[in-house]
Parts: sequence; structure tokens; C-alpha cells
Amino acid sequence: MKAASALARSGSIGRHVIEGLNPGRLPVGARATALADIGAAAGNGAVVELVSRARTDFPLDPPQGVREIRRIGGGGQLGHCRTFMPADPPLFRLGNPETVEGGVGIRPRRTRAPEFDFHVRYPMPGRHLLYESRTAEGAEANIWLEVSSDWSNRLKGGEEEHVEDQSIARTDTWGRVTEAANRLADGPPIVAPSPDEARRAAWTRFVASLPPLLRPDGAEPTEEAQLAKWGPEVRTSVFRQLVGESKRARDDSQWHTPSADLDHMEGAAEVRVVGDGSSRIPGPRPPELMQAAWDRLASTAGSPRGSGEERRGGGGRRR
Repeated sequence: MKAASALARSGSIGRHVIEGLNPGRLPVGARATALADIGAAAGNGAVVELVSRARTDFPLDPPQGVREIRRIGGGGQLGHCRTFMPADPPLFRLGNPETVEGGVGIRPRRTRAPEFDFHVRYPMPGRHLLYESRTAEGAEANIWLEVSSDWSNRLKGGEEEHVEDQSIARTDTWGRVTEAANRLADGPPIVAPSPDEARRAAWTRFVASLPPLLRPDGAEPTEEAQLAKWGPEVRTSVFRQLVGESKRARDDSQWHTPSADLDHMEGAAEVRVVGDGSSRIPGPRPPELMQAAWDRLASTAGSPRGSGEERRGGGGRRR
């Protein structure tokens, strides 16, 4: 972890730290050591920043790894990504009005887009126990699954697709809202003859700077209107629908469902191997998948198409 200490001192820790130096990409047991090392080198602030951006990997060893994945995920999957979403989305809130030349000036307060936390689980290579059983005579009749190194990496890659899909959803909603609000917050005050007019003018300018799909309703700034568009608890919000697209497209369609094909018998025990089945790993690239989801939502909502309705404004890609 000397390299991690040097990196921490340099101030270059970030979301895309190479694997092995980002504690979130280490097995959970090694993560505490890594964070302690970084904290000693760069202070608690660096640890807080890194933890807020880290993804935690749980590479699960045989023989119980697949059973642990299924226990946590509640299904028959061979990999699992759990997403923890903060309950405090960015919101447009105004500061106090002040008298300025020409009338009353007002600015929004700066806001932030909280990071997601991802727990990624996948099986390590080896023979994993699927089901325990015995014959009437007491002989072992377990069902085993051989996971090759190639399939272990592919299953990990499938869960990484979920991480990137949902990170894009966050960037294209919460990130976009944060950029728009903070651009106004860092600019000159919005001036109008009265406080009410200044408040409405600031809200109008903020709403107009968002893609049509994200624009809240109403002439006055309200939390309710904003949460209707990007609230994490509102099932019909654009944010929730985009975050849910990863599961809908990749899991519900069976793209992340490889088969467990019988390879041979060992006495009464079955030994199976992972096969392609209906899976598509790797599947569509996350930027293309999420652009298609955005376009579908925009079409359903009747939003006008054009440069203003691209996910990142003018068609820019997140990565």
C-alpha cells in the first residue's frame, strides 16, 4: 500500500484510480487496510472523499460463493450488483434576495449530486455448490457448478455493466441538475424589480437550461416539482426510470442469465458448467443503452427532439 500512500499525498485520488489502488475495487477485507493507509497519508478528508466514490467488490470463493450471491440477490443469478442511492438528490434552492443596482438580485445556492455506492458480487473460478442432496442410501447427490476463469471475468463484467449504466443515469439526471444550478449560483445575480419577480426569473432560467425531459412543472420553484422529475423515491421520475433501465434491459431480458449445463456425473452428484444460455455478456455498451432509454422516455413524454434533448446537451458522451 506504499503506492496508495503516495497517491493519497499527491491528491490524485479519484473515481477512476487504477485497480489495486482504489480500495473499493479490493476485496472487502483488504479495503480497511487500504483506507487506513490513505487516511494516515492524506487525512480523514481524503478517506471520506474516496469512500463516497468507491465501489466495493466481493469476489466470492467456492464452494459457497454462488449460494451467497443467490442468498443476497434472492434469485438464480450468478452475479449481483446492489446499488445504494442517497435519499438527498440535488435541488434548486434560492439564496436570500439582496438590493443591487437595477432592483433586487438573487442567486441559487450551490448544490451537489451525491454518488451511488455499488456492491458487486461475482464467483471466483472453481467448483461451487448449487444444491445439497443425498440419495435414499445416503450417498452424496449434490449439484455442483464449475466456474471457469473466463466465466468469472465475464460475470464480473456483467455486473460492471450495471455499475456503468446506473452511473450514467445519475450523471444524466442529478449531474445535469447540479451543473445547471451551480452555473447560475456561480454567475452574476439574476436581477428583477422585486424579490418575487427575481425568484421566478431565476427558476425560469434554471428550468430552461435543462433538457426538456428533466424540466419541472410550474412557474415557481418547488421541491415537489423537482422530485417529480429526479426524485429517488418517485417511481415515475425520469431518474428512477433511467436507473431501472439497467435491470429491465439486462436482467429481465435474460442477458445476464447464463445456463448451468450438465457436464458429467460423479456418482449421484451432478457437475455442471456455465454456458451461454440466453446471456449476452458483454451486452450493449452502457452509453448506447442509456441513450436509447433516454430517447424512449423523451418520446413517451412527447418532448421535442433536437439538440436540447440529447442526454448531455448537444449529444456529448459521459465517457
